[in-house]
Amino acid sequence: MLRRLAVGQVSAPFETLFGWEILRRTAARPRETYAMTPIEVPFGVSTQASGGNQGSAAAARAKAQSIADASRAHPERFDVLQKSGCCSSVSQWVDGRGPEELMATLRSLRLGEIAPQPLRLGFSYVVAKRVAPVARAEPGTRFDLSWPEL
Repeated sequence: MLRRLAVGQVSAPFETLFGWEILRRTAARPRETYAMTPIEVPFGVSTQASGGNQGSAAAARAKAQSIADASRAHPERFDVLQKSGCCSSVSQWVDGRGPEELMATLRSLRLGEIAPQPLRLGFSYVVAKRVAPVARAEPGTRFDLSWPEL
């Protein structure tokens, strides 16, 4: 579909696995890669609307905000707070490929800076710290297939 469009042209609506879509072709451009390491505060699916419940979305957001405030006041404690929760992972996306609200937040941060507000991603609130992306090698193309020995 995209191959048939000129730059700036808009497609007719078409149905996909994800519903109806409309594409607008844009010019190819270099895209920056953004990376973050998060502190996640999850909440239960069934507690999403219950404000008073300790496992509710509102309680998770309040806890994530207090973590964000503490992390920004004392950035050296971010790693300790992160390890006390769950995981110390790094996620990265090419600009325009990640969740838009998160991408906008990461664009606004300098390397090592911690977001002032938690972001909701799925069933968690996330306090994001921007880190340097890791260069990834492009996967090579293989034209031969291995065949198991019988």
